[in-house]
Amino acid sequence: MSEWKAEFIHVQLAIDLDVTPAARGLIAALTPEPWPSIVEWRAGYDDDRAEMRNDSVHEYLERETFRNLEWNHGAQFRGQIGSRAGRSIASLFIEDTEIEHCWRWLVACEELVHRLASDPRSGLAVARVQRSGAGARCIPELLAIGGQTHVHAARDEVYAPVFDDIDAGIAAGKWDARRIGEHRVLARAMHAETNVELLAAIWDGQWAMARLARPGACSFNFAYDVEPEEMPIFKRGERRLLSVGHDEAARTSIYSCLLEPGQHVAPWEIWTLGMALKRKRLPSGEAVDAIRVVFADEASAMRERRPLLAAGVTVQCYGTDGKVKTLPQDR
Repeated sequence: MSEWKAEFIHVQLAIDLDVTPAARGLIAALTPEPWPSIVEWRAGYDDDRAEMRNDSVHEYLERETFRNLEWNHGAQFRGQIGSRAGRSIASLFIEDTEIEHCWRWLVACEELVHRLASDPRSGLAVARVQRSGAGARCIPELLAIGGQTHVHAARDEVYAPVFDDIDAGIAAGKWDARRIGEHRVLARAMHAETNVELLAAIWDGQWAMARLARPGACSFNFAYDVEPEEMPIFKRGERRLLSVGHDEAARTSIYSCLLEPGQHVAPWEIWTLGMALKRKRLPSGEAVDAIRVVFADEASAMRERRPLLAAGVTVQCYGTDGKVKTLPQDR
């Protein structure tokens, strides 16, 4: 079983400036080492696909206006910026992800985000640096933050729809967090160069954030299977869900859950139930359209509900009157 290195590092930037000044600030921030010099570029309007040029992009930026810009720093580095929804959106793609190279570029990307966040003239609104490639998919994704994310920067208004308590959510995610101007700049797993290293570094924090997420702020992509080399991480945690029945006619399975303080439903259990609902079949072979998890008490149900609901599971609990009640999606 081999581990997968990233196909590329993707830097996404939302900038609250028109494209021309946004591009000027970004290109200037990409000038210091270790970023290679820009060797070719093209600018245009809308769908104008001009030929790539190899003269000085800096001179062009000083005298011209445009609606989109693309550039290459050689074969393994490229960037683009354009306008969308009233702001400028930029992407950088770094394909130099060989072992011992990837983490150095992650650090360079973090430094880039710091430079932009430190300069009010940059117009930086949101930044996200994430891995793109096979593996490390068996995790919940958080609104705005994402899943395979190494670095994130934004103002509190971006995190407010994600967490009721922003400080608690970020702490649960085990981020290295700092304030730079109006932005929170978050970093994690900066050493991780393979899918296994990344998953090991973010596993506990990602699921902890999911449990604290607001309604609608947590989601899953069940289009991906768990990679074989990820199984030791994926299978962490004792089984907490006990199968208590399956209604073949209704194609519904029921599980019970009794948790002690500090215990959680194992992440692999949640992922397995979500995959079963997507595939409409339990791992044991029974056809299934609905899954219910019944907690022994409401406090446990409330603590564990968010990732279960995001996976499509119905969450229920016993009330103080001894009757089973269903938690709504918006709680």
